[in-house]
Amino acid sequence: MILKMRFLMFIVITLFGNANAFAGSDDLPTPQICPTIADCTKVIVVVKDPVQLAQALADRCGMQFHVVPSRMSTGDCDKAIAIDPRLVSAYEIRSRISGYIALTTADPTIKQTAARLEEADLDKVVELAPNQARSYLLRGRNMAFTKHYDLALQDFDRAASLNPKDPLVYLYRSSTYKDLGKDDLALKDCDKFLSIAAPRADVLTMMAEIHFERHQLEQALALADRAVKLSEADTTEFKFDLNKSLTLRGRIYLEMGDQEMAKKDFVAAVAAAPSVDEARQALGALLNKRVPSDMDCLFAAVNPTQESQLKAIETCTDLLNVAESTLARDQRARLYMATKQYGLAVADFSKLIETDPKSNGNYLFRAQAYHGAGRQDLALADINRLIAAGHNTLDPEASRRVNLILRAEIQMSLGQDAQAQNDISEVLAKAPQTPDALAIRAWLKTRQGNLAGAKDDLDVAISSKAFIFRGRFTKVQDALARGLQAEADAAFADAFRDI
Repeated sequence: MILKMRFLMFIVITLFGNANAFAGSDDLPTPQICPTIADCTKVIVVVKDPVQLAQALADRCGMQFHVVPSRMSTGDCDKAIAIDPRLVSAYEIRSRISGYIALTTADPTIKQTAARLEEADLDKVVELAPNQARSYLLRGRNMAFTKHYDLALQDFDRAASLNPKDPLVYLYRSSTYKDLGKDDLALKDCDKFLSIAAPRADVLTMMAEIHFERHQLEQALALADRAVKLSEADTTEFKFDLNKSLTLRGRIYLEMGDQEMAKKDFVAAVAAAPSVDEARQALGALLNKRVPSDMDCLFAAVNPTQESQLKAIETCTDLLNVAESTLARDQRARLYMATKQYGLAVADFSKLIETDPKSNGNYLFRAQAYHGAGRQDLALADINRLIAAGHNTLDPEASRRVNLILRAEIQMSLGQDAQAQNDISEVLAKAPQTPDALAIRAWLKTRQGNLAGAKDDLDVAISSKAFIFRGRFTKVQDALARGLQAEADAAFADAFRDI
């Protein structure tokens, strides 16, 4: 699941985030009736006016796509259009969802159908709002993306005639001219864009690339410097603009004969977006070795065998030895956990926490790594921090339950039985069939000398299909069956150490 979501996110941002001429959910129509999904749902239930109902449905359709693009549902948009066939925003939002489906699906029939629906909805937007520059910009950028450049230019020219002060006209059209090799026209539109709007990294990079291809290296370098500076302010996870501007500047330095500066830029470009090929290949050529991507690291870990996991660690390390990658470091840390290299896992999770101190998940994973490494004091400090901070998650009760169970395991290892009893009692009061909590209570009962009660709790835990660690408790069951309290206690400690 993690692999799939990461891969889809990479694809989507490549299109919607990096290719600015083909922007995504961030520039959807502004909601007109309700500001949140919850508000829209309330309006939809009570509103009687069909025009308002249609708009509320369209608003919710757009917000749901913005929040969870992979949901890929056009249901609310379909209902809105059925109620009000002239509602432009509903067609626009639905076209964007269809475009996402066409981009991400592997099924050729679905892909083709979605692309046709996207095109039809964009045609409808132009039909219903023929005097709005936005209508032509939307359709034109889709035409450019599908390489129908002549049709795209017609739409961009029409948009320019309707609103010559809209900077998006020159942003989109310059990119199309560049793709067509009409560099003079591309530069002219870039200059026009910069005369009416704040500089953008992608525009400066495009201009730098044109000058580089003309071997006008000083001009290219000056523009690339500006693009890098702007891109460095990007706070998103996938920094494609920074990757592209750094890669180009590295190529410029190479052409100037400065391999050290080129290498420095290629390393930074790989760190900005390790999935993009150009910088990794350029860096690999300088280093005379292959530089893997973060996706290589992820896919190497798909096979759960010990040998495959160790090989995946090597792949992740090959990338991390060259450039930092949050995704690769996170994956390597989890692989270290899976192969019981807890000290190394702690180091990687600590690095991730240093990079993003607000990511609570990394504190949980580091606590687990400390627990596995026998550093129970440090594990307890991390888990206490999490519990004190609360849970900003979709299911805060489940998060608290997980944290309390881990804290109880740690407390048992430290001999803090009373504290563990309190945590497990809280968990079981709300979720009495939680197998991990029942197993810890069985451990507590073992220490209290209640071996029969311990056996009963452990039997219930092991009978649960949700308890995936049942195979680790064979020695515990044997010791309990023979009435050996000390052996059962030690076996519990061993069983919980690697959970």
